[in-house]
Formats: sequence, structure tokens, C-alpha cells
Amino acid sequence: MNHIGEENTNIKPENPQVQEEKPEEKVEKIAEETETKGEEKRSEKSEKSGAVVMGMDQLIREVENKMIRERELPVFSSGDTIRVYYKTNDKVQAFEGVVLQIRGTGRKKTVTVRKISSGIGVEKIFPLYSPNLQKIEVKRRGKVRRARIFYMRERRGKRARIKELREK
Repeated sequence: MNHIGEENTNIKPENPQVQEEKPEEKVEKIAEETETKGEEKRSEKSEKSGAVVMGMDQLIREVENKMIRERELPVFSSGDTIRVYYKTNDKVQAFEGVVLQIRGTGRKKTVTVRKISSGIGVEKIFPLYSPNLQKIEVKRRGKVRRARIFYMRERRGKRARIKELREK
């Protein structure tokens, strides 16, 4: 049965000069129709239940953004000397060193800090949004030309110095 206004797809055109659509075009049309129908069904379901329908990745990003807003961090970049206070076994410890790199986005953002302790280089990677991270203090601003200054690992003594960035 046909409803008024719907085309009957079973009827072949009477005029032989009218060409039928190519199979590829038919497939494209069917795909477009099913996509729009699927969106309509999803919106109808969400209206009935009152729930907002969103993808899992969107939901994860939203939760991450809420967590990020809760913590305020100072602005720092690679080459800066910072002191990181972090909690280990109910005790807060400080780790002061030069920022080698800042990596990641959102809640997964990390910072690599390097210091020389008793003549031995020590590097630690701190997740910026970890509950164990108490606070970060910027001690010195360094002037470097790169975002990742791994060349500092090979430098010793005066060659390992970083010029201080002057505030204007």
C-alpha cells in the first residue's frame, strides 16, 4: 500500500527513454536516508526518556574538563625552574628542577622535571592533575628556543646554564 505523496519504487518507468539510476547512486541515496532516519529515531528516544544522548568520548571529555577546572596551575614552560610539591605516603615532598617538556592534553597532561642531585641527573614525570600533586611554584623563568630541551641531559657545569628571561 502506498500513502499519498510517497513514490512507488516497484513501478518501472513507462517511458523507455527515461534512464534508471546507477546502482552506486542508489546505494548512496539509501545510505543517506538511513542516516537521517537513524538521527530522527535517536532524537525521538532522547525526547521520550528526557536523557541527553552523547558519545562516550564526549562524555569523557566533559568529565575531564570538570576535573581540570577544579585545579589552578601557574603558567610555566620548558626551561623554567619550578618546585613541585607532591604527596608520598602521607608526607609532602618538594622536587625542584628545570622543566624539560610539557606533554599531553587535558587531564593526561604531564611535565618532566630534571635536577642534579649529588652529581647525578634525576628526572621525574608529574601528572599535572594527579591528586598527589599539592602545588607548583615557579622559581625562575628560562629563555629557551625549543619546547623539549632534552639536550640538557648531555650538558654539565656552565654549559648547562639557561639564560633567565627578563620580565618587561
